[in-house]
Amino acid sequence: RQRQMCIRDRRRVRGGRTACTLDPDQLQTTYKANQFQKRELYRPSYNVGPGRYQPVLRKTSTGRSLTSLKWGFSPSGLNRLLINARSSSLTKKPTFSRLVSTKRCLAIAEGYFEWEKIGKKKQPYFFKRKDGKPMVFAALWNGKEDEGSYVVVTTEAGKAFSWIHDRMPVIIEDDAIDTWLNGSVEQALALLKPFDELIFYPVSPVVGNSRNDLPECIQKFENVEEKKPITKGNITYFFKSANPNPNQKVSNAKEKLENNSFIENQIKTEIPKETKISVKNEIKKEYPVLNRENRKRQLSDMTEPPRKLVKIKRENN
Repeated sequence: RQRQMCIRDRRRVRGGRTACTLDPDQLQTTYKANQFQKRELYRPSYNVGPGRYQPVLRKTSTGRSLTSLKWGFSPSGLNRLLINARSSSLTKKPTFSRLVSTKRCLAIAEGYFEWEKIGKKKQPYFFKRKDGKPMVFAALWNGKEDEGSYVVVTTEAGKAFSWIHDRMPVIIEDDAIDTWLNGSVEQALALLKPFDELIFYPVSPVVGNSRNDLPECIQKFENVEEKKPITKGNITYFFKSANPNPNQKVSNAKEKLENNSFIENQIKTEIPKETKISVKNEIKKEYPVLNRENRKRQLSDMTEPPRKLVKIKRENN
């Protein structure tokens, strides 16, 4: 039943994909968490989509705690899954304003994916930190302590990454984790800035299907197809267009029109009017027009009437 709910949630939302293959014990040690609640729901994966359970760091009365929470929730009155929250709307929208003060958390991942649109195709890219550390996303959680879900807070993308998407997740530094979890709302909102210390590279298109949980999803993808230059020895030269430049086609068409108009003007000026009339008369004598009178005259000269006329005559009788 849990798997069916995850698949349904992934169908209701577009985009949003991360990777997290970190060991649970390593996570608990790295982020100094007292416990890891619902550890059995967390499944390390190279291709994590909305609706999946991921490790989330929250504050407790005794310190920090790791919990497996579902990515994305549906507020009341909304028939779609929310996976992100804009940083500019955290204090404006009622859905998020009530969570900013008391339910801030941090979602952990190795990196995230973005897609570049190239014509009709889309090329995926994997983004991760330059220093190789896991990413800690600013997030908000909703629901009960034991059963909850979260959304990732996003901000405007930096200049180095705006070519692929205008937004990116808010990445919190290690020394600012306590500020996001335990600080005031003003201190937390001051951390919502773009993070530039990232590297990215193209990955295999298999990551487009969230069911593909393979190491190739985060490995660098190199296109083996080479683009060869067009030369006379290459077969592509044979199929090359004769006039690749559209301006040259227009100029050739203009030259033809000018030549045709020049010939017509020459004919109009060189041939006298009387000659044209005589030529027309000769053509009429040679090829007479079959008007109604000529047609009757030809029919009367025929010994046998045509079958069509005989048939019409019988019908009249």
